[in-house]
Parts: sequence; C-alpha cells; structure tokens
Amino acid sequence: MTDERTTDSHDSTTEAVASHATTQTNWSETLTFTPANAASPRCLAELREVVRLAHARRKQVRARGSGHSWNPAIVTADCSVNTSRLTPADKNACVCHVVGAAGAVNCMDVRHETVTGADGRTYRRISVPAGMCQGDFAELAQQLGAPLPTQGPAPDITLSGFVANGCHGTGWSEPTVAELVYGLDLVAPDGTVLTFTADASPPGFEDLGLSPAELMNVVRVNQGALGVLARIVFQLPAEPFNLRVSNAFVPVTDVFDRGDPGKLQRLLEGHDYVEIFWFPYNAYKMKGLTPVPAGPEHDTLWVMMLDRTSDPVSGDATFVDLWNDVFGVLALAGGAIGPLIDRLPRVVPAMSNFALHTMKWKNHFSDPVVLTPPDAFLYQKHYFRGFLDLEFTLPMDGAQGFSDVVAAFYQLVDRMEAWRSGSEGDMPYPVNLNAHARFVRNSQATLSPAYAPAGSSQHTCYFEYLSYSHGDLTDKYLAFNREFYAPEHGLGWKKWGGLPNWGKYLDSVPGIDEYVHSLLTAKAGQGPAASSSSWRSATASTPTGRRSPTSTCAASSPGTRLPGRRCAGRRGRAIRRCRQRRRVGRSRWPTSNTRRRPSRCARRGWSSTTTWRPGRRSCSTNTARSTCWRSSTTRRRGCCTTCRRRRRSTWGSRRSSTAWRCSTRRALRFEEFSNKARRTCSKGHVLRALW
Repeated sequence: MTDERTTDSHDSTTEAVASHATTQTNWSETLTFTPANAASPRCLAELREVVRLAHARRKQVRARGSGHSWNPAIVTADCSVNTSRLTPADKNACVCHVVGAAGAVNCMDVRHETVTGADGRTYRRISVPAGMCQGDFAELAQQLGAPLPTQGPAPDITLSGFVANGCHGTGWSEPTVAELVYGLDLVAPDGTVLTFTADASPPGFEDLGLSPAELMNVVRVNQGALGVLARIVFQLPAEPFNLRVSNAFVPVTDVFDRGDPGKLQRLLEGHDYVEIFWFPYNAYKMKGLTPVPAGPEHDTLWVMMLDRTSDPVSGDATFVDLWNDVFGVLALAGGAIGPLIDRLPRVVPAMSNFALHTMKWKNHFSDPVVLTPPDAFLYQKHYFRGFLDLEFTLPMDGAQGFSDVVAAFYQLVDRMEAWRSGSEGDMPYPVNLNAHARFVRNSQATLSPAYAPAGSSQHTCYFEYLSYSHGDLTDKYLAFNREFYAPEHGLGWKKWGGLPNWGKYLDSVPGIDEYVHSLLTAKAGQGPAASSSSWRSATASTPTGRRSPTSTCAASSPGTRLPGRRCAGRRGRAIRRCRQRRRVGRSRWPTSNTRRRPSRCARRGWSSTTTWRPGRRSCSTNTARSTCWRSSTTRRRGCCTTCRRRRRSTWGSRRSSTAWRCSTRRALRFEEFSNKARRTCSKGHVLRALW
C-alpha cells in the first residue's frame, strides 16, 4: 500500500486524529485517564495516518480494544487508539478504495481460503480485522465449517487484545488462542504495514537470524509494544464438531484433595475441557442473623465438563438463549450484591450459596446437553463491571503438576481463612466472588503466560480469583494481595514460577515487575529448555536481605530486620494484630492491673531480647508480655463523652501516641502524651484522658 491519498481520505484521517481529549476508562472503570488525542479509526488508512502523525509529533501511542482489562498498559497522556471500530460491520466506512492503486480491496472485508497443512489435515485460513469481537468470529468460524477448538467465555472482547495479551480458553489438549494465529498485520510507528506469517517475514527482518515461524512466536503475543494490530489470520482445522456439556456439583475434597492429587488428574484427563468454580464459603449455618461458614472443605464446587461429540445439537436457539442468560441473572444481581457486601461483609456465604444454587437451577433441566462450540464456550454473555480479577499460570509438569495445583488452591484458601478468623487483617472475606480454574496445553509464543518449549509435555493451569470492587472492597483486595504475595507468606502464587495473565489486575501484586523480569530473564538466559523450575529453585533459598519466615525477630546482626514487622515495643503490625485477634475473641491474652511497658526496640534493628514466634498468639519478651488494649481495664484511659468510644493506646520506645476515636465521624486523631486533660474529636465532641 502506498502513501498516496486523495483529498477525501486525508480529511477523513485528519478527523480521526484530531479528536478532542476525552476521559477514557477501562471496562470495569478501575482505570481512568485523559489522553491528548483519543482516535477511533474506521479502516486501515485512518489507522496508518493516526500512528504516522503521532510518531511525527513524538507522541506515545497506546492501542485499546474493548477495555476488558485491569492492566494500566492502555493508559497514556498522548494518543489513545481505539481499534474496536475495525470490524466488518463498519466496512462501508472504509476509504482504502481511494488510497493507492485502483481496485484496492476493502480492508474491513473477511477473507478465507482452504489449505492443506504439513500434517496432511485440511485447514481454513480466515483473515479478519483486528477489532472484530471473539463472539462474532466464533460464529463466523462455525459457519465456515472450522469451529474454534478453544476460546474464552466473553463474546465482546476484541480479537486484537485477546491475541496480543496471549489470552486463553480451556481444553486439556488445546493450545491458547494465540497459537491458532497464522499471520497478522502490524502498523509500525512510521505508518507502514508489516505483514508476518508463519511462512514469510517482512523485508528487512532477515538479519535477525530467525525463521518466519520463530519470528511469529515473537510478534504473536506482543502486548501492543511492536505496533498496532490491524488484521489477524487464523488457521483452524476444518473439522466440525459439537460439545456435550455436563455439570457436576461436588464437595471440594472430591477435586482438590490434599492427600490425593490424583482426583484432579483423573478429572482432567477424563474430559476434553474442564472448568472449576468455587464460590467461597457457600456451605454455612445460621447463627442468629449471621451466616457462619462450615469451612472451605465443606463447600461445593461447580465443575463444568465439555466433551467433543458428533451427536446433533439437542437444544434450539430459544433454549440456548435461556441456558446462557442465567448468567445474566447473576450479572444483574452482581450490581446490587457488591454494595451489599461492602456494607455487610458477613453476607458473603449467603451470596455464594445463591450463586451456586442459580447454577444448579440452570443445569437441572439441561444436563447433559449437546451444543455447538460457540454456544458451549460462550456461556457467559452478560457481565456486571464492578469486580477485580487476578490470574496466574501454574505450570504442570507430570504428576507433580497436579499436586502443585492442589497446593496452590489450599495456599489461597488458608490465607483467606487466616483473614476470616481475624488473625490477620480486618476483612473477613477478601475474596468474595469466586475462584476459577481452567486448563490448557501450552504455547510457544515468547511472551505467552503459558509458554513452554516446542515439544514440551507441560500443561498449564490458569487460576484466577475475583472480588467485588465496590466501596472499600478494592482496598481490602489490595491489602490481601500484599499479604498473600509477601515473602513471609511463601510469595503467594509466584511460588510456582508461572507468569500472570497480562490483562488482569497486576498492580495488586507487590514486586510484580521484578518478578516477571527475573523470570523472563532466566528463561531467555537458559535457552529453549528453560522452565519455571529454574525460577522456583532460585527462590527456594531466602532472598538477600530477607529473613526466613520461620526464624525469630531477633537479629543476628545490627541493622538486620524482617521487612514489614516491628517488635512488640513499638506501634506496628504486632500490636495491630493483637487488637484484631482480640476483637473476634480468639485469643487469651494475659491481663494486668498495672501498666507495663514492653522492652524498647532500637531504631537500627531488632533488640536481641525481643522475639516474635510465628503461630503464637502473643508477642513475648524476656521481661514482660504486651497485653491487648481491650483486655486490660487499666488502659481504658479515655473516651468521647458523646460517642462513648474508648481511645486506643499504643506504645513507642519512650514517648507514645494515643489514637482518639469518635465513632460518629469514624475519625482518628493521634496526639502525643501530654498532661492536657481535654481533647475534641473532629465532630467537636469532648475526648477525656485520665492520666
């Protein structure tokens, strides 16, 4: 394609580039930004002009599609390019017929051909604009007799974002969706179009020393860093099939059994596609008006199993719409459930039970049922937006892989239990929507989270957990992730050496940039044979400057301290945990009729006489034990005369701070020790201190 343009085409592209700055958000409205230019090109000619002009002005270009992501990669202050209008539905807006040579084809057209692969199988190559949604493409592939062998459940995600981020579907023996890509067109910074295929590379790329297939593995999952994706060519087996969908509602231990990981193995190897859902704490008993969970191991899992079949479809269009729209009930309810949980966290077990029984009702009259692949895979056609999602891959090598997945599930559950029991944090249900596991084979794309060398027998588990994002729930989700992925808690799911899903809420994971960089560097440095075990073995020893979580707080040398902890003699995490435990009545802290001050902690590090014993319910020293502020009558030193709220006292090394609380405004004021007898809260109420 040349750069010659008529007056009409120039005016069209100028209009696309010169759009006014408007506030942009992602799909769930967790990201908000205002770029200087927000362009929505309608065809390839406009897209090229947008990118070319931005490059000439030295402006950053960030591409976005449907925005179904929590990753801030789309955020920019310069030029935001929305590719969602690059679809066959908008092909009448294409101006490519007046650009370049006469007879140019419409760049928004769908093109397809039949080819024979190297394995002797018949394939359909289907070329579509990158802004096409995966739901529309799934229907198109079905009509052409080459159904997608795997895909995600959301129909409105654009193919450009789905492929560029290496997203996945499900299928124990199936690859990721990016592996189905035969070729693609990228718009380079200068506006030229680079066409990559598995059989040919663009001119000028020969010097890289990579074959076309190897180069495709580099550009296939590029996260928008190499250019703007304009067109994608899929190569799909021309082998029609249907899917028999069956569902099971089983106890957690029937799938995730600490003592028998073989249960999970038999499930996955016995079906073509498996998805596992856990709605947290869906088994409970009522205690007054409060649902009290029976424990995660008493919960019920929803297991969806799909198997290929040549049997005819058993449900008509009306039935399929009803079957899929049950998720719409949860989507509508989710908009109200989130604010309710933010206000009353204790209702989480009841809401999880409601979601589980909705799924049971859905499948009561339709199990098993035979559906076309688009109807079976796209089982969730409606969403609510107020939730957060974080997903990691768990590499599965042989029998050990099943054990790792079971251990990762209970790693999450045990940390949630620690929060629910009140031993850590003050949010009883940090993960309050669901946890979801899917399983695929692997991918040879360099930046794919499911990467494995060609010929590898490794499979990949994609494990995600979701939570509502209304009100303070986002802060609680972030706080939980900071705890879960902390070194003293085993690094969370980073422990297993897998990469995160690039489109999820990566910012909630502490140290994610360093982790990803070290993992990719280790793989690149060791060549194709590198695997997740290299990073896992590197993290088996304690990182430099950090103490083992099983060691005590006593420093072996001055200046060494466990990050994130302070000794019992200073206002810090240990004292806060003391209060949190006492609130739920789970600890037996000693009481005293006299005020005691724990040993002091030098600023340079831990005192050699102060220790913290993980697993115990007290902070002990050689001289005295700190006591909980609620268990000691001598510490009820102050109150608000209007709100009748006690103040909280915490100790420093010599001088201390006192937190005055007024429940009317939920306000905290910290004041130093003083002989002043009267204070006021932010509402103006009098706070009395009796020293």
